[in-house]
Amino acid sequence: MFEPPILDQLMGVGGLLLGFVAVYRHIKMQEQREEEERREEQEFASMIIQGYNHAYERGREAERQQIRKNIRREFKSDEEKSDFEIYLEDENRKISLIKEYLTDYEKLAKDYRGVVSENKLLKVEKMALEGMHIYEDMRMKYRANRRKWRARYV
Repeated sequence: MFEPPILDQLMGVGGLLLGFVAVYRHIKMQEQREEEERREEQEFASMIIQGYNHAYERGREAERQQIRKNIRREFKSDEEKSDFEIYLEDENRKISLIKEYLTDYEKLAKDYRGVVSENKLLKVEKMALEGMHIYEDMRMKYRANRRKWRARYV
């Protein structure tokens, strides 16, 4: 039985170790990318929530200003609008603003979901393509060195 020289054995072990290190590094980098993407998604969601809260606070501040303005105004005659009519107009305006803010928020969330699903599809396609390239490369190396692998047919 033929035993390869010690140098060939050491190079084989070194190659295996190098392969394990490369796989470990690849896995770590992939985990870092996933963590970074998750962090970016969370930052985006927090920005949307902050924007919604800011818009809500602006509406509340406008409401407070209107109340202060109504408190300081002079009494009006019967011919002008009543306080209840002014209140209804003000409430209708506030409701329409809130509806606009909510529709904008829904559009942003829908766009974000679309981008996330598109990115997932692209990642899956990229992984499949890389797998095909690795498989083709391994098959080419195998065919080039059949005696090394002691194979008769492919």
